[in-house]
Amino acid sequence: MREQSGTPRAGSVRATAGKGRAGGARGNVAQQQQQRPAPRRTKSSKSAGGSWGTALRYFPLMAKLLLAVCAGLLVFKGYTTMASASFFNIRSVEVEGEARVSEEEIKAAVHRAADASGVWKADLAAVSDEIRKLKWVRTATVARVLPSGLRVRVTEREPRLVARNAAGGFDWVDEDGVFLGKASVADVTSFLVRGLDETTTELARQQNRERVRKALEMEREWKASGLIERVSEVNLDNLKDVRAQLSGDYSQIQVFLGERDFGRRLQRAFKALAEVPHPSPRGPVTYLDATREKGVTVGFSAVSQPVIETAAHTSSGASPSSSVNAPAKSERKEERKSDAKKKEAAQKKREEPRKPATSARADTGVRARASVAEQRPRRVTSPRR
Repeated sequence: MREQSGTPRAGSVRATAGKGRAGGARGNVAQQQQQRPAPRRTKSSKSAGGSWGTALRYFPLMAKLLLAVCAGLLVFKGYTTMASASFFNIRSVEVEGEARVSEEEIKAAVHRAADASGVWKADLAAVSDEIRKLKWVRTATVARVLPSGLRVRVTEREPRLVARNAAGGFDWVDEDGVFLGKASVADVTSFLVRGLDETTTELARQQNRERVRKALEMEREWKASGLIERVSEVNLDNLKDVRAQLSGDYSQIQVFLGERDFGRRLQRAFKALAEVPHPSPRGPVTYLDATREKGVTVGFSAVSQPVIETAAHTSSGASPSSSVNAPAKSERKEERKSDAKKKEAAQKKREEPRKPATSARADTGVRARASVAEQRPRRVTSPRR
């Protein structure tokens, strides 16, 4: 066999050399890149990049907020435009619960309070207050009936008592003490009430409410005890000094009841009155004071001087006893003055006869002692020898 020794071709040698050089060059470049330090960022570049990045990150949220504000403004503008439009003007008013007050009066009050604002913007509380200014209306509830109506439901006041006014006439009053309108004596079912305040202040309303509460309390208690027909009028001017005027044959008698226990005190007064003889020698009875816990003071009207007789009664009805008292402060003062004068005169009379009697007794004693001394023998003493 013949050995063949091949020599490399020039092209392949060059290619191999080129490859070796290229590989070495790439290795050198990579090595240089690894050894080259990374470029440093300055603070200004970092802050600029961070602020823009943060702004871009929150941009969608800011856009949503802006859109929400714009939508709210548009809705508010639309609301004000619709509310002020003639579409919501009041065209109908429905009224329920009226009996004594007329429907026209209620509708007129609604239009006065809500015509300027319309149904949509109407202040329902203000409309209710305007309706309650009517004399017979106690409460009023107002509701919207869109687009152009209002519904009103009223509760009227109930007349409870007949009151005598300052001019001497008669008016109905309800449980709040509100004057409702003219009444007559024929309307009185229990008794008349006087002393209510006819002003419209808040204090007057509170006091009238308390006065009517006491009157209704008397009415219940006196009906239960069968005494309601024996009272014609009750004076509630002073809530701590309530007075009742009797009816029938005792219409001139006034009973002082104080501020509580009206039923029990009136019963005690009638018991004391039943024990007074008729006709009384001391004159007609003018008043009965039942405010004390034990006893009822009976006041008489005599021609010369009023005399007061006290009939003592316990709650169980004990036997009466009498004593002399004064009907009023002025009469008590006069009686005390007269008693003091009488005592002074009696004291003078007692003191005047004592002086001569004392001197006479003294003179008699002296004389007696003198006579005894004269009759007694004298003792004679002889001189010493």
